[in-house]
Amino acid sequence: MLFRNKNLWVFIGWHSSNQGEIFSDNAKHFLLYVHKEHPEIKSIWLAKDRALARRLRSEGFRSYYQKSLLGIWYALRADYVVIDAFLQKYNVLFSHGVKIVQLLHGKGLKKKGYAQTPLQKNDFIFGTSPFTNSLLPAEFTAGAQMCVAGYSRNDQLFSREKSYFSAEEEKLVDILESHRNNSKKIIMYAPTFRRGNAHFNPEDHFNRETAEAFAQKNNVVFLVSMHAKYRARKILSVGDIIIDMPECDINSIMPFIDILITDYSSSYVDYLLLDRPIIFYIYDIDAYHAKEGLIDDYESHMPGAKIKSEQNLFGEITNLLAGNDTCRDERKKVRDLYHTYQDGNSSERIFATIRPKK
Repeated sequence: MLFRNKNLWVFIGWHSSNQGEIFSDNAKHFLLYVHKEHPEIKSIWLAKDRALARRLRSEGFRSYYQKSLLGIWYALRADYVVIDAFLQKYNVLFSHGVKIVQLLHGKGLKKKGYAQTPLQKNDFIFGTSPFTNSLLPAEFTAGAQMCVAGYSRNDQLFSREKSYFSAEEEKLVDILESHRNNSKKIIMYAPTFRRGNAHFNPEDHFNRETAEAFAQKNNVVFLVSMHAKYRARKILSVGDIIIDMPECDINSIMPFIDILITDYSSSYVDYLLLDRPIIFYIYDIDAYHAKEGLIDDYESHMPGAKIKSEQNLFGEITNLLAGNDTCRDERKKVRDLYHTYQDGNSSERIFATIRPKK
């Protein structure tokens, strides 16, 4: 019989693309914290592909392909498994007797998220506030210790020292900083995943030629970020004023964004911590609400202009560029509801809850 090691923790992500796994989200950032601040813990990233495992090892981290002998060995010996999505069937094979630390991917306007029973119950679930925890379905939270600590990935919004950039992310950050140093505003368009619509194209409602003309006239740069489930991994496409964001950690890029345009994505909840303008581009809200379901009184949780046409979208951007940000109080109200803690210490609180000082 194998005994589990209380000082051995494994971390498992969920982001992937056609070319492999993406190192991202809350499990990633909690790993970075534990690796740096708690060397007494042997922290290991169980990668879904060998390339990521090799890359992380080359950068000084412990990482193994989850189906390798070492990956299986550490999965069998670990006392904690840290995840930010559902634990998959393969991982459950080796997780009997472990403590599951659920850091979540996010909770915002969508009602259906997490609406299923986990294959193995979560021991800890960490949210950003009592309100966001209350949105989680009972079948998902059953048997778990519900905790409020914030998201690890948001610590970097308060300190660049807590950021980690891949090679592609570093290249993108250099480009964005160059634009900002030239007094250009960076505007991110980040539409959410539309279930059952794999061919969704943001340009159907965000015409590139129109955007380019607007950007040239108003000295801005557009950064288009597709949801991870849509994007196929590709080389960074750089234009003068429109950038197609590659596969990367969107939260690592947020500090360089001046205005966020989104729809039903929970990314705006994280962005609230920066207290910068948000535009909700919700041209299909009736159809989306009918199919996917949004939380009750959802409009009161959207602290920004609610836009349904491309013409009005560019009109609202013009207002914001002119300094007409009328939603500061509204953002604060929603930010306080969604974020009990508004600082860069979420990872520290999570660790202290899992491993309290004696």
